[in-house]
Amino acid sequence: MSLFFSMFITLPGHLGELGYCEAETGYLLSFISSMAVLSALVMPQVVHAKSEKLTLFLAFISFAAAHAIYTLTQPYHC
Repeated sequence: MSLFFSMFITLPGHLGELGYCEAETGYLLSFISSMAVLSALVMPQVVHAKSEKLTLFLAFISFAAAHAIYTLTQPYHC
């Protein structure tokens, strides 16, 4: 958990070095935050309905899909 939050704090600096503008960085961070809130809302229900192993598997698949989508998207200019 602490690794995630340290990454979340340092991410804007790294994105700035990669050429992202403030708006792009803000959109990305807000999307990450909204997905975290939705995941926290849904995850206990999935664990209760299915199992912890299936929930973990779905989390890793979702994480991989998010990376693939992020890699394939074209950056927009500010």
